Amino acid sequence: MVVIGVGEAGTNMAVALYNLVRQEGKDKYFEFILIDSNRNDLDRKEIPEEIKERIPLESPRRGVAERDREHFKYLHEKVVFSSSGVIRQRVLARYLIDKNYTEIYKKIRNIVRDFADKHSADLSEEGSSLTIWLLHSLGGGTGSGSFPILAAMLKGIKADVEKELGEGLISICGVGSLPTMPEDPAAPIEGDPVYYANSLAALRELERMLEGKVEIPIYSSNVTLSLDEFPFAKYFMIGVNESELKKGIKEEWVEAYIDEKNFSVASCILALYEHLTGPEHWPRARAGKEFAIGSLSEHEISVPMWLLKNYVDKKKSLEEREDELKRVIEEKKRVMDDLNRLQNVNVDVENTPDDTKKNVEAMVEEKLQEDIIKISEDELEEFVERIKGTSGIEGKVYCVKVLRDKFDEMRYEKEWSSEVTRLWEKYPIRNEEKYKDKTEISDKDAALNEWMERKIREIRRWLANPPPIHLPGQIERKNKQLEELREEKRKLEDARERKEHWNKLKGKIGELYEYASKELREEIDRKARAKESMERKEREVYAEIERMRRDIESIEQDLKKTRFGRIGYLQLKNVERITEEELKSLKSLKDFVERGYVEEKDISRGMSTQIGRAKGWASISMEKPKYEALFILRSEENGELVGNLLPASKKLEDTREYDLQDKYTIKMCVYSLGMEIKDLSDFYLLDKAYKEGRLQRELHGISVEESYAYPEWFPEDESLRGIFSKVFE
Repeated sequence: MVVIGVGEAGTNMAVALYNLVRQEGKDKYFEFILIDSNRNDLDRKEIPEEIKERIPLESPRRGVAERDREHFKYLHEKVVFSSSGVIRQRVLARYLIDKNYTEIYKKIRNIVRDFADKHSADLSEEGSSLTIWLLHSLGGGTGSGSFPILAAMLKGIKADVEKELGEGLISICGVGSLPTMPEDPAAPIEGDPVYYANSLAALRELERMLEGKVEIPIYSSNVTLSLDEFPFAKYFMIGVNESELKKGIKEEWVEAYIDEKNFSVASCILALYEHLTGPEHWPRARAGKEFAIGSLSEHEISVPMWLLKNYVDKKKSLEEREDELKRVIEEKKRVMDDLNRLQNVNVDVENTPDDTKKNVEAMVEEKLQEDIIKISEDELEEFVERIKGTSGIEGKVYCVKVLRDKFDEMRYEKEWSSEVTRLWEKYPIRNEEKYKDKTEISDKDAALNEWMERKIREIRRWLANPPPIHLPGQIERKNKQLEELREEKRKLEDARERKEHWNKLKGKIGELYEYASKELREEIDRKARAKESMERKEREVYAEIERMRRDIESIEQDLKKTRFGRIGYLQLKNVERITEEELKSLKSLKDFVERGYVEEKDISRGMSTQIGRAKGWASISMEKPKYEALFILRSEENGELVGNLLPASKKLEDTREYDLQDKYTIKMCVYSLGMEIKDLSDFYLLDKAYKEGRLQRELHGISVEESYAYPEWFPEDESLRGIFSKVFE
């Protein structure tokens, strides 16, 4: 199929069809062309980028357009040229096609020809055909004003391509969206009244096309297109209620009104793709102009898989959040335990846990077995940090406390003082005038050090140069005296060094204790903040869990209800049993029935309801249609369900079933054929409002006659002659 969407309404219908056939995996059998007079509308983000063929109908520069007003005789003086589309001026849409007729003709013909070549194998099968669909509105500007000239163009393209590929290969079908009139004459006309004036003109033009023997002059090429017969094998209409369209409401369960209409058209065209080998031969034995005009509508029943997916996702997320809450509570408890323990230690370091104390004391005892002189300040600091690494900050604080106590017990200063006193008493230093007033132990230490160094130098000089005459054994005594002085001096230096190193380490321990105490307070602050954070997190997660539980409960209640729009969502049972894995295993609507989630009676009732609604949408004629068909789209898995549950009373004259890839949906497409334009409810109401002057009054300064795009088809209408005087010259 080649699908041409014209104007905003037509492109929306085409996009809905594209999305549907892509979902069904059949997009390769469709080619889409979008035509609009507003380039911005063609570039909307809602249009899939895969639809490459887009034809903008751009207005010429104002000077060119004004000159064309003389040449293109249907351009009356009230036509307003704009760079942002035709602004609901049907005649301007005709002009934009006419102005670029040859270029557009070639482009569409080439697309159709290429598509036919691409699918030549399929088209070579007996009974196969290529259908071109023209989708547009009847009340707008671009689609409404251009569909007659485009239909004539497609007739020519059909003839061109069939010359190459074979007669009867191509069929042309159309769908026009029709604004519906309020039945009550006193009711206000909803929406822009121009839509209704355009619809009246479009329906009258469609009626003339159906009668045949009309022509469309192409002023840009000085040729005339002849429509000696109706160009459409089938032309369907679908009513659009402007009051509903004006609301533009889209609820979670209900499509926006215009989306309902667009997807209804899309589903009906998909069903016809599955059915038709040539629309001109349908219905069989009753083809021809008499059955060319009709209406279509689709309604469906479905399991709301999108909501079920949301439901199981939320249940899974709830489980994850509940697990997270458990982790948060456990973490908060751990933080609070840590905080209480650290606060107790800060009050009194003896509150350090016994196992930590025991471990720290053992490590300190082992460390102090080393020679204290070999323990540096850095090494002591590293040792304390290792304790922190194994026993935490409380272990570090307790370690420094133990070290401090241990160092207080050490008597290195007393040992040094005793050593100084012993040597002071041993040697006659105190008799020397220089030293006799030394009373402080540190002064005596310095004096002893000085005196012993002097005595050692004196003895060494004597030994280096002894007097020629000296007492026997005096050298030996001097050596012994020297050795003794050196040993005593070494002992004194050792005592002094140990005392000084002890003092340095003790000072270091004091620093470490201050640092450790500060670290402890900082850790307490961190734990306190962590506790607050955990409490806040707990409240947040708990609140989120409560929200999720409410959401899940709300979704469960929604799933247990039947809801009807264009899509009728079936009531589900035992929803709480559906898990993520269970949902994955439910491969079709049939599975939902067999596992007790959907009742057969609900499917039967749902099909009955939706067929009735679809017939209501398709009921646009005051007369009973001559032919009605019901095409049901369902997956192979659900075929038996439909066969068993479709109410016999709802079957129409032609009821058929076709395959659908969507295994959770049953689509019911209703077609009514054999209508006449004069019998359409909305044509009757529009014509009545026009003749009574009510429609003209609503237009406020714009005449109804300005809505006509092909005035030459109505030479008998004097009201048109006044506006389109050049056409009738």
